[in-house]
Amino acid sequence: AAFGRLALSCAAPDAHTSPEIIRALQKAVFSNSLEALLFDDAHVALMALPDIEIQRVCLRRFVTVVCEHGAAEDLCARYAFGPIQPEVEEILSFKARTRPVVPVAPSQLPRGVRHPNPNYHAILYAYYVLRGAHKKASVIMYDYAHRLGAVTAADVAGESLLPVITEQVKSYLASITALYIIPEKEQWIIYRTSGTALRGQVAKKRRTAYAQEPAYGQDDSSAGRTPSGSRSEIIRLGEMRREYALALSKLSLAERYREYEVVAGLPDPSDLIALHVHDGDFDSAISLGRAFGTGLRHAFAVLAQRAVDLSLLEAGRREVPPAPVQIEEMPGVRGSPAT
Repeated sequence: AAFGRLALSCAAPDAHTSPEIIRALQKAVFSNSLEALLFDDAHVALMALPDIEIQRVCLRRFVTVVCEHGAAEDLCARYAFGPIQPEVEEILSFKARTRPVVPVAPSQLPRGVRHPNPNYHAILYAYYVLRGAHKKASVIMYDYAHRLGAVTAADVAGESLLPVITEQVKSYLASITALYIIPEKEQWIIYRTSGTALRGQVAKKRRTAYAQEPAYGQDDSSAGRTPSGSRSEIIRLGEMRREYALALSKLSLAERYREYEVVAGLPDPSDLIALHVHDGDFDSAISLGRAFGTGLRHAFAVLAQRAVDLSLLEAGRREVPPAPVQIEEMPGVRGSPAT
Protein backbone atom coordinates (compact mmCIF):
# COMPACT_ATOMS: atom_id res chain seq x y z
CA ALA A 1 0.00 0.00 0.00
CA ALA A 2 2.82 2.41 0.85
CA PHE A 3 4.56 1.76 -2.48
CA GLY A 4 1.26 2.24 -4.28
CA ARG A 5 0.74 5.63 -2.64
CA LEU A 6 4.29 6.61 -3.53
CA ALA A 7 3.69 5.58 -7.16
CA LEU A 8 0.49 7.63 -7.23
CA SER A 9 2.27 10.70 -5.88
CA CYS A 10 4.85 10.38 -8.64
CA ALA A 11 2.35 9.65 -11.39
CA ALA A 12 -0.23 12.27 -10.53
CA PRO A 13 1.65 15.31 -11.90
CA ASP A 14 2.59 13.44 -15.05
CA ALA A 15 0.14 14.33 -17.79
CA HIS A 16 1.35 11.42 -19.87
CA THR A 17 0.32 8.78 -17.34
CA SER A 18 -2.79 6.99 -18.60
CA PRO A 19 -5.97 7.06 -16.51
CA GLU A 20 -5.98 3.25 -16.54
CA ILE A 21 -2.65 3.15 -14.71
CA ILE A 22 -3.90 5.67 -12.14
CA ARG A 23 -7.06 3.60 -11.52
CA ALA A 24 -5.02 0.41 -11.22
CA LEU A 25 -2.72 2.00 -8.66
CA GLN A 26 -5.66 3.38 -6.67
CA LYS A 27 -7.35 -0.04 -6.62
CA ALA A 28 -4.07 -1.65 -5.56
CA VAL A 29 -3.70 0.82 -2.68
CA PHE A 30 -7.28 0.08 -1.58
CA SER A 31 -6.91 -3.70 -1.83
CA ASN A 32 -3.56 -3.82 -0.02
CA SER A 33 -4.77 -1.53 2.76
CA LEU A 34 -7.87 -3.63 3.23
CA GLU A 35 -5.89 -6.89 3.32
CA ALA A 36 -3.59 -5.37 5.95
CA LEU A 37 -6.70 -4.34 7.96
CA LEU A 38 -5.69 -0.70 7.67
CA PHE A 39 -9.27 0.42 7.44
CA ASP A 40 -8.64 4.17 7.66
CA ASP A 41 -6.22 3.98 4.72
CA ALA A 42 -8.60 1.72 2.81
CA HIS A 43 -11.44 4.19 3.37
CA VAL A 44 -9.36 7.09 2.06
CA ALA A 45 -8.33 5.05 -0.98
CA LEU A 46 -11.94 3.99 -1.57
CA MET A 47 -13.23 7.55 -1.61
CA ALA A 48 -10.38 8.58 -3.95
CA LEU A 49 -11.49 6.17 -6.66
CA PRO A 50 -12.75 8.24 -9.60
CA ASP A 51 -15.23 5.73 -11.02
CA ILE A 52 -18.52 5.43 -9.10
CA GLU A 53 -19.08 1.85 -10.28
CA ILE A 54 -15.64 0.77 -9.07
CA GLN A 55 -16.38 2.52 -5.78
CA ARG A 56 -19.54 0.47 -5.35
CA VAL A 57 -17.75 -2.80 -6.03
CA CYS A 58 -14.96 -1.92 -3.60
CA LEU A 59 -17.49 -0.70 -1.02
CA ARG A 60 -19.03 -4.18 -0.82
CA ARG A 61 -15.63 -5.64 -0.02
CA PHE A 62 -14.90 -2.88 2.46
CA VAL A 63 -18.16 -3.34 4.39
CA THR A 64 -17.75 -7.13 4.50
CA VAL A 65 -14.15 -7.10 5.72
CA VAL A 66 -14.75 -4.35 8.28
CA CYS A 67 -17.74 -6.18 9.78
CA GLU A 68 -16.02 -9.57 9.80
CA HIS A 69 -13.05 -8.12 11.72
CA GLY A 70 -15.00 -6.43 14.51
CA ALA A 71 -14.76 -2.84 13.26
CA ALA A 72 -18.46 -2.33 12.55
CA GLU A 73 -18.56 0.50 15.08
CA ASP A 74 -16.25 2.53 12.82
CA LEU A 75 -18.38 1.69 9.80
CA CYS A 76 -21.50 2.98 11.55
CA ALA A 77 -20.08 6.01 13.35
CA ARG A 78 -16.80 7.16 11.79
CA TYR A 79 -16.68 6.57 8.07
CA ALA A 80 -18.64 8.75 5.65
CA PHE A 81 -19.18 7.67 2.06
CA GLY A 82 -20.67 10.71 0.39
CA PRO A 83 -22.89 9.91 -2.60
CA ILE A 84 -22.57 6.13 -2.08
CA GLN A 85 -23.73 6.27 1.57
CA PRO A 86 -27.11 4.67 0.70
CA GLU A 87 -25.18 1.71 -0.69
CA VAL A 88 -23.91 0.94 2.83
CA GLU A 89 -27.46 0.45 4.10
CA GLU A 90 -28.33 -1.73 1.10
CA ILE A 91 -25.26 -3.92 1.62
CA LEU A 92 -25.93 -4.37 5.35
CA SER A 93 -29.61 -5.06 4.67
CA PHE A 94 -28.74 -7.72 2.09
CA LYS A 95 -26.25 -9.32 4.49
CA ALA A 96 -28.80 -9.38 7.30
CA ARG A 97 -31.49 -10.84 5.03
CA THR A 98 -29.32 -13.66 3.69
CA ARG A 99 -27.10 -14.62 6.62
CA PRO A 100 -27.93 -17.68 8.76
CA VAL A 101 -29.11 -16.70 12.25
CA VAL A 102 -27.62 -19.82 13.86
CA PRO A 103 -25.24 -20.38 15.36
CA VAL A 104 -25.99 -17.15 17.20
CA ALA A 105 -23.25 -14.62 16.48
CA PRO A 106 -22.17 -12.25 19.25
CA SER A 107 -23.27 -8.63 18.90
CA GLN A 108 -19.68 -7.45 19.35
CA LEU A 109 -16.61 -9.19 17.96
CA PRO A 110 -12.98 -8.83 19.06
CA ARG A 111 -11.28 -6.34 16.79
CA GLY A 112 -8.90 -7.80 14.22
CA VAL A 113 -10.10 -11.40 14.61
CA ARG A 114 -12.09 -12.61 11.63
CA HIS A 115 -15.57 -13.97 12.23
CA PRO A 116 -17.18 -15.34 9.05
CA ASN A 117 -20.76 -14.73 10.22
CA PRO A 118 -21.02 -11.41 12.06
CA ASN A 119 -24.39 -10.34 13.42
CA TYR A 120 -25.50 -8.06 10.60
CA HIS A 121 -28.87 -7.52 12.27
CA ALA A 122 -27.14 -5.95 15.28
CA ILE A 123 -24.82 -3.94 13.02
CA LEU A 124 -27.70 -2.59 10.95
CA TYR A 125 -29.64 -1.81 14.13
CA ALA A 126 -26.70 0.29 15.38
CA TYR A 127 -26.39 1.95 11.96
CA TYR A 128 -30.05 3.01 12.04
CA VAL A 129 -30.05 4.16 15.67
CA LEU A 130 -26.99 6.36 15.15
CA ARG A 131 -28.86 8.06 12.29
CA GLY A 132 -32.11 8.48 14.20
CA ALA A 133 -33.98 5.96 12.02
CA HIS A 134 -35.63 4.30 15.00
CA LYS A 135 -38.51 2.74 13.10
CA LYS A 136 -36.11 1.05 10.70
CA ALA A 137 -34.08 -0.13 13.70
CA SER A 138 -37.23 -1.62 15.22
CA VAL A 139 -38.10 -3.43 11.99
CA ILE A 140 -34.68 -5.04 11.62
CA MET A 141 -34.62 -6.42 15.17
CA TYR A 142 -38.24 -7.55 14.98
CA ASP A 143 -37.36 -9.49 11.85
CA TYR A 144 -34.36 -10.98 13.66
CA ALA A 145 -36.60 -12.09 16.54
CA HIS A 146 -39.00 -13.76 14.10
CA ARG A 147 -36.24 -15.58 12.27
CA LEU A 148 -34.85 -16.83 15.58
CA GLY A 149 -38.34 -18.00 16.50
CA ALA A 150 -38.39 -20.25 13.44
CA VAL A 151 -35.19 -22.07 14.45
CA THR A 152 -35.73 -25.72 15.41
CA ALA A 153 -33.57 -28.20 17.27
CA ALA A 154 -32.64 -29.73 13.91
CA ASP A 155 -31.09 -26.41 12.88
CA VAL A 156 -28.71 -26.58 15.84
CA ALA A 157 -27.86 -30.28 15.50
CA GLY A 158 -30.22 -31.33 18.29
CA GLU A 159 -28.68 -28.97 20.82
CA SER A 160 -30.68 -26.86 23.26
CA LEU A 161 -32.49 -23.83 21.90
CA LEU A 162 -31.87 -21.83 25.08
CA PRO A 163 -29.17 -19.60 23.47
CA VAL A 164 -31.50 -18.97 20.53
CA ILE A 165 -34.46 -18.11 22.79
CA THR A 166 -32.24 -15.82 24.85
CA GLU A 167 -31.15 -14.00 21.70
CA GLN A 168 -34.77 -13.78 20.59
CA VAL A 169 -35.77 -12.13 23.88
CA LYS A 170 -32.95 -9.59 23.49
CA SER A 171 -34.03 -8.87 19.92
CA TYR A 172 -37.63 -8.22 20.93
CA LEU A 173 -36.43 -5.90 23.69
CA ALA A 174 -34.19 -3.97 21.27
CA SER A 175 -37.06 -3.62 18.81
CA ILE A 176 -39.40 -2.38 21.55
CA THR A 177 -36.81 0.12 22.80
CA ALA A 178 -36.32 1.63 19.34
CA LEU A 179 -40.07 2.00 18.85
CA TYR A 180 -40.73 3.31 22.35
CA ILE A 181 -38.62 6.47 21.97
CA ILE A 182 -40.50 7.83 18.95
CA PRO A 183 -43.83 9.74 19.26
CA GLU A 184 -46.72 7.58 20.41
CA LYS A 185 -48.74 7.99 17.22
CA GLU A 186 -45.78 6.57 15.26
CA GLN A 187 -45.20 3.56 17.49
CA TRP A 188 -45.95 0.92 14.87
CA ILE A 189 -44.14 -0.82 12.05
CA ILE A 190 -45.14 -2.57 8.85
CA TYR A 191 -43.75 -6.07 8.71
CA ARG A 192 -43.97 -8.20 5.61
CA THR A 193 -45.12 -11.70 6.41
CA SER A 194 -43.01 -14.77 5.71
CA GLY A 195 -43.76 -18.47 5.69
CA THR A 196 -44.01 -18.63 9.48
CA ALA A 197 -47.11 -17.38 11.24
CA LEU A 198 -47.92 -16.66 14.84
CA ARG A 199 -50.43 -18.79 16.63
CA GLY A 200 -53.34 -18.11 18.91
CA GLN A 201 -54.20 -14.77 20.46
CA VAL A 202 -51.15 -12.93 19.16
CA ALA A 203 -52.17 -13.54 15.56
CA LYS A 204 -55.76 -12.49 16.28
CA LYS A 205 -54.64 -9.02 17.35
CA ARG A 206 -52.85 -8.31 14.08
CA ARG A 207 -54.12 -5.99 11.38
CA THR A 208 -53.36 -7.22 7.90
CA ALA A 209 -52.88 -4.82 5.02
CA TYR A 210 -52.33 -5.26 1.32
CA ALA A 211 -50.13 -2.49 0.04
CA GLN A 212 -46.99 -1.68 -1.85
CA GLU A 213 -44.57 -2.10 1.00
CA PRO A 214 -41.10 -0.69 1.60
CA ALA A 215 -38.09 -2.89 1.09
CA TYR A 216 -36.70 -5.01 3.89
CA GLY A 217 -35.62 -2.89 6.82
CA GLN A 218 -37.32 0.28 5.53
CA ASP A 219 -40.29 2.08 6.99
CA ASP A 220 -43.15 3.61 5.04
CA SER A 221 -41.42 6.97 4.64
CA SER A 222 -38.40 5.51 2.85
CA ALA A 223 -37.68 5.41 -0.83
CA GLY A 224 -37.73 2.15 -2.71
CA ARG A 225 -41.07 0.45 -2.90
CA THR A 226 -41.63 -3.12 -3.90
CA PRO A 227 -42.76 -3.50 -7.49
CA SER A 228 -46.03 -5.21 -6.60
CA GLY A 229 -48.40 -5.46 -3.66
CA SER A 230 -47.56 -7.84 -0.83
CA ARG A 231 -49.26 -9.10 2.28
CA SER A 232 -48.09 -7.15 5.29
CA GLU A 233 -48.96 -6.74 8.95
CA ILE A 234 -49.16 -3.60 11.02
CA ILE A 235 -47.40 -4.31 14.30
CA ARG A 236 -48.05 -1.88 17.12
CA LEU A 237 -45.93 -1.43 20.21
CA GLY A 238 -48.46 -3.21 22.44
CA GLU A 239 -48.49 -6.27 20.19
CA MET A 240 -44.71 -6.33 20.13
CA ARG A 241 -44.67 -6.25 23.93
CA ARG A 242 -47.03 -9.22 24.06
CA GLU A 243 -44.75 -11.24 21.82
CA TYR A 244 -41.82 -10.25 24.03
CA ALA A 245 -43.77 -11.44 27.09
CA LEU A 246 -44.37 -14.83 25.44
CA ALA A 247 -40.71 -15.23 24.51
CA LEU A 248 -39.61 -14.24 28.02
CA SER A 249 -42.01 -16.72 29.62
CA LYS A 250 -40.88 -19.44 27.23
CA LEU A 251 -37.28 -18.77 28.24
CA SER A 252 -38.06 -18.92 31.95
CA LEU A 253 -39.95 -22.21 31.56
CA ALA A 254 -37.60 -23.88 29.07
CA GLU A 255 -35.19 -25.02 31.78
CA ARG A 256 -37.94 -27.08 33.45
CA TYR A 257 -40.13 -28.07 30.51
CA ARG A 258 -38.25 -29.81 27.73
CA GLU A 259 -40.90 -28.99 25.10
CA TYR A 260 -40.04 -25.31 25.13
CA GLU A 261 -36.33 -26.02 24.88
CA VAL A 262 -36.63 -27.86 21.56
CA VAL A 263 -39.76 -26.54 19.82
CA ALA A 264 -39.73 -23.44 17.60
CA GLY A 265 -42.22 -20.61 17.73
CA LEU A 266 -44.05 -18.73 20.46
CA PRO A 267 -46.30 -20.84 22.71
CA ASP A 268 -49.95 -20.18 23.37
CA PRO A 269 -50.37 -17.82 26.35
CA SER A 270 -52.89 -20.12 28.08
CA ASP A 271 -50.27 -22.90 28.15
CA LEU A 272 -47.71 -20.59 29.70
CA ILE A 273 -50.14 -19.23 32.28
CA ALA A 274 -51.09 -22.75 33.38
CA LEU A 275 -47.45 -23.75 33.81
CA HIS A 276 -46.62 -20.58 35.75
CA VAL A 277 -49.54 -21.35 38.08
CA HIS A 278 -48.36 -24.93 38.50
CA ASP A 279 -44.87 -23.65 39.42
CA GLY A 280 -46.28 -21.11 41.87
CA ASP A 281 -45.11 -18.15 39.79
CA PHE A 282 -48.35 -16.21 40.14
CA ASP A 283 -46.80 -12.84 39.28
CA SER A 284 -45.83 -14.08 35.83
CA ALA A 285 -49.16 -15.83 35.33
CA ILE A 286 -51.20 -12.75 36.26
CA SER A 287 -49.00 -10.42 34.21
CA LEU A 288 -49.33 -12.65 31.14
CA GLY A 289 -53.07 -13.06 31.64
CA ARG A 290 -53.62 -9.32 31.84
CA ALA A 291 -51.52 -8.73 28.71
CA PHE A 292 -53.65 -11.13 26.67
CA GLY A 293 -57.00 -10.66 28.39
CA THR A 294 -57.01 -14.32 29.40
CA GLY A 295 -59.26 -15.49 32.22
CA LEU A 296 -57.39 -15.97 35.49
CA ARG A 297 -60.05 -17.74 37.55
CA HIS A 298 -57.98 -20.90 37.78
CA ALA A 299 -54.87 -18.96 38.83
CA PHE A 300 -56.71 -17.10 41.57
CA ALA A 301 -58.36 -20.32 42.78
CA VAL A 302 -54.99 -22.02 43.18
CA LEU A 303 -53.51 -18.91 44.80
CA ALA A 304 -56.39 -18.69 47.27
CA GLN A 305 -56.08 -22.38 48.12
CA ARG A 306 -52.37 -22.04 48.83
CA ALA A 307 -52.99 -18.93 50.94
CA VAL A 308 -55.55 -20.83 53.02
CA ASP A 309 -53.17 -23.75 53.43
CA LEU A 310 -50.40 -21.45 54.61
CA SER A 311 -52.67 -19.74 57.11
CA LEU A 312 -53.77 -23.08 58.49
CA LEU A 313 -50.17 -24.19 58.76
CA GLU A 314 -49.27 -21.07 60.70
CA ALA A 315 -52.19 -21.72 63.02
CA GLY A 316 -50.83 -25.23 63.59
CA ARG A 317 -54.03 -26.96 62.54
CA ARG A 318 -52.66 -29.22 59.82
CA GLU A 319 -49.82 -29.66 57.37
CA VAL A 320 -49.90 -28.18 53.90
CA PRO A 321 -51.10 -30.88 51.49
CA PRO A 322 -49.58 -31.37 48.05
CA ALA A 323 -50.68 -29.00 45.31
CA PRO A 324 -54.38 -29.84 44.73
CA VAL A 325 -54.22 -29.39 40.96
CA GLN A 326 -52.18 -31.72 38.80
CA ILE A 327 -50.65 -30.42 35.62
CA GLU A 328 -52.72 -32.86 33.52
CA GLU A 329 -55.89 -31.19 34.84
CA MET A 330 -54.89 -27.74 33.66
CA PRO A 331 -56.65 -26.63 30.50
CA GLY A 332 -54.54 -26.20 27.43
CA VAL A 333 -51.28 -27.61 28.79
CA ARG A 334 -49.15 -29.80 26.57
CA GLY A 335 -45.98 -31.53 27.68
CA SER A 336 -44.65 -32.34 31.12
CA PRO A 337 -41.87 -31.15 33.35
CA ALA A 338 -38.41 -32.23 32.26
CA THR A 339 -36.90 -34.98 34.29
